[in-house]
Amino acid sequence: MPADLCLTTRNNIEQYRRCSNNSAAISIDQRDACTYDIPNQPAVLFLYNPFNESVMRNFVANVERSLSQHPRESYVIYHVPLRNKVWDGSPIFSKLAGGLTCGLQSSTRSIVQIDTAKPVEAYLLDVRRLIGTK
Repeated sequence: MPADLCLTTRNNIEQYRRCSNNSAAISIDQRDACTYDIPNQPAVLFLYNPFNESVMRNFVANVERSLSQHPRESYVIYHVPLRNKVWDGSPIFSKLAGGLTCGLQSSTRSIVQIDTAKPVEAYLLDVRRLIGTK
């Protein structure tokens, strides 16, 4: 992500926090997604069609590696999913039926609600599949 886009995104997050009184932990990192050390905590990864297929494959492998080493509740929200077949082929993620037409909720809270005419896919770490890959 270019530095100016990171700055704009950070400003948008601050504006959102001021307007909504929401203090949720949202971070923007400008790094190589294929080698990024994903924090060992529950995560929602939001993608807006960011990579070509080769980079997406490497990114998915990085996410799978991180989650295999430290299993945790994790979701991938993929907006305008042009490379969704890469995620569909993941041995540890399951596509949520219907994408995000009704929003995505964990057992305790609403995670995200997207109201859009563009396609959105949502994937959930499937712990049973994760255990089966070890």
